Amino acid sequence: MKFLWPFLLLLVVVPSRLKGAAPAPDGTFSVAAFGAKGDGQNDDRAAIQQAIDAAIASGTNAVVSFGRGMFYRLGKQDDDPAALRLGGASGLTLSGNGATLLAHPSNRQLAIFDSKHVLIRDLLLDFNPLPFTQARVTDLALAQGTIRFRVEPNYDDPSVGAGDLYPDFKNSDAVFLDGATRAFTHEWGRVSNITALENHVFEVYG
Repeated sequence: MKFLWPFLLLLVVVPSRLKGAAPAPDGTFSVAAFGAKGDGQNDDRAAIQQAIDAAIASGTNAVVSFGRGMFYRLGKQDDDPAALRLGGASGLTLSGNGATLLAHPSNRQLAIFDSKHVLIRDLLLDFNPLPFTQARVTDLALAQGTIRFRVEPNYDDPSVGAGDLYPDFKNSDAVFLDGATRAFTHEWGRVSNITALENHVFEVYG
């Protein structure tokens, strides 16, 4: 048994080091230590959530740190409206260092609740793919409830279809800007069907 003891001790100590659960001496939890790649390709959601959870559990004045200028993809979550959840935090800082969180358009990037003194700095929030497009209205037929529009350059065409594709406010609203001032007009419309007419030209039914 004297020869087995060091071996058993090694089995206990090594896994905790591999998980990267311990913060730096200054109380910083690096998302990389929890397995986040930051390459814009791999799903880093679980690793970042673990880093956030560990920082919250450690107490006040903890910092969650992201790699400088990196892109962290947050995979689609079907059972939660938010990709990341931050709850019960006090004095927590998310230090982005110019990094970007790329969320699926079905989810918000971050939900914060039951927390106080939370600081988010140098962290860009973006979607991939974009959850919207931008177009110029070319014709109105108010009696028929239709709007014809042309998608502007560098924006994706909308999905063509009806029914289950545009079921509710989450993915079926249209907002309008004044063509001269580019200001929002505070008007909006509910989309029920989109039909393709020609290259980048569509008709929407409200």
